[in-house]
Amino acid sequence: MISGVYVPLLTAFAADGSIDPGACAEHARWLVTAQVDGLVPFGTSGEGPSVSVREKLAALTALFAAVPGTPIIPAITEASLDTALQLVDAVNDLPAAGVLLQPPFYFRPLSDEALRRFADRVLAVSAHPVLLYHIPDLAPAVHLQAVADLPVWGVKDSSGDLSYTRAVLTAGKGVMVGAEHTIVAAIEAGAQGTIGGLANVLPEHLIAAASAARAGDSERATEILGQALAFRDQMLAGAGPLDWLPIMKRLAQSRNGVNFGPARPPVPEVPADRVNSLIPRLQDVLSELEPGSALA
Repeated sequence: MISGVYVPLLTAFAADGSIDPGACAEHARWLVTAQVDGLVPFGTSGEGPSVSVREKLAALTALFAAVPGTPIIPAITEASLDTALQLVDAVNDLPAAGVLLQPPFYFRPLSDEALRRFADRVLAVSAHPVLLYHIPDLAPAVHLQAVADLPVWGVKDSSGDLSYTRAVLTAGKGVMVGAEHTIVAAIEAGAQGTIGGLANVLPEHLIAAASAARAGDSERATEILGQALAFRDQMLAGAGPLDWLPIMKRLAQSRNGVNFGPARPPVPEVPADRVNSLIPRLQDVLSELEPGSALA
């Protein structure tokens, strides 16, 4: 069952710019130790469109070996149908919990019929449940009727629009939300959980907030989530459009010691002092939830 807090994994790169499967696996092990419910490699936080199928398969092999038994949902972010099918075919041989299918992002606007033609081919060959990736800021929107009509598990909803989340749930499909500020309200509305990028840095907060929301303790859930969101807002203050990715990598490294390596173009590098200024606040927010906690 797909539910709880899944993490859209950050992707580590070696000094020469190639993918570093060992570091990716090390980050995954740390998150599993923190008791997240599952992992989603190669989505937006994982820079999926910037990583080749060959690289993804090498990293996926390392991930499944590193965290056996942990639900993993690889993201399919390929604009080419043939490439998407190649990746789905390879994932069929892995014990995945599902696949996350992003609509092809270049030719837009994309009609429901065009999305169905693309998704139908993936659904026909996938051995695993398929979640559609609704992230209208970066890819064509997944309209409600397409979700209702297609034999998919449901969606990852990164729109931040709770009315969309509720409509998908009413249609009888599942929802994992990506916009962290919606986690508590979405779970209270019946969503199964979250695939939230902030969990790469603050897994404990998202786990605790989701757990409190499921238990009906809205006040506690909102309080904990508020701590995480306040830190996120400070992290993003004054940041460029893509700066959040290298900032999150450096902050994750401060927590678990994993070397995420250099940024892969087009993601920019960020000055070290920009990240270092956030470390004391990160320690504060960790202490707010778990007094005595420390960074790596």
